[in-house]
Amino acid sequence: MIEKLNPNSTNNTDSSYESKMNDEVIPYFNQGTQNFFEGLGGIQICYHEIIRGSKNAIVMLPGRTEPFLKYSELVFDLDELGHDFYLMDHRGQGQSGRMLADGHKGYVKNFDNYIEDLETFINIKELKIRYENIYLIAHSMGAAIALWHQIKKGKTFSKMVLSAPMLEIITGANSPRLVENYMNVLRLIGNGTEYSSGSGKGDVNTPFKNNRVTRCLERFQMARNLERKNTDLIMGGTTNQWVLESLRIGHKIYKNKHKLKEMPILIFQAGKDLYSEVTRQNRICESLDTCRKIFMPTSYHEMFQERDSIRNRIVDETISFLREK
Repeated sequence: MIEKLNPNSTNNTDSSYESKMNDEVIPYFNQGTQNFFEGLGGIQICYHEIIRGSKNAIVMLPGRTEPFLKYSELVFDLDELGHDFYLMDHRGQGQSGRMLADGHKGYVKNFDNYIEDLETFINIKELKIRYENIYLIAHSMGAAIALWHQIKKGKTFSKMVLSAPMLEIITGANSPRLVENYMNVLRLIGNGTEYSSGSGKGDVNTPFKNNRVTRCLERFQMARNLERKNTDLIMGGTTNQWVLESLRIGHKIYKNKHKLKEMPILIFQAGKDLYSEVTRQNRICESLDTCRKIFMPTSYHEMFQERDSIRNRIVDETISFLREK
């Protein structure tokens, strides 16, 4: 459930956005049902569903640090498609269970753990039995999870919409291979669960001007508002193990890209992305006859949370793509 935004909680942002969220988005989203299932190793995985008896469903997978609650507006904006909706918080974030005592740490022991949780969710909800088409919308890490699931488990989704898919994380001045080798050394000496260099606990009071994921003040403050109301949602930086697993999964997806053939994929790329490198996105998409890219030159990483001038096109293109026969 999402609580309504408090007056002025978005710090002098557009009142029309606050009205949309309070009067339309939140009541709509809260009509759905939130529950948990047991993921791999007994970790409790939180999910949300809005079911109205449609023959088609949309599964949404957020990026690292994101709770699915951030996607309530996107669910509302896609309502015109008439599909059922399923959203899931990945293990270690959102309202799902943590694997470490420090719940701020971005950690996963093995990237396949995410895939097994998703497969369990699909089976528990009997999505392949209940629906003619299952469409996937995912951001960043969620997109990597969806692609690896497709490669490892076979076809589940009829189409994929991927925002800034995490096929190769940006590693700054050091090459991804060098960082991967260094992270593996840290893992081997027992430091896999430690914060990676420059990472630390999350801060709900991070100023908007310091953020690197969106240029939309309203949506940035909405996310902070969710965290203030439920401090368990606050996430910090990555651990060495998470960085290692994320670099490795990018290699695996790229190596197995031929297994994505015939999957209709729409990729949104952000011109100001500081997290997801686009080279592998381009190479994978160019190798597939059923893949199309849309480049948003002024967008930051979180395109579904961007300014209306960017986000409106993202939503319109998503609707058009999912309607295509």
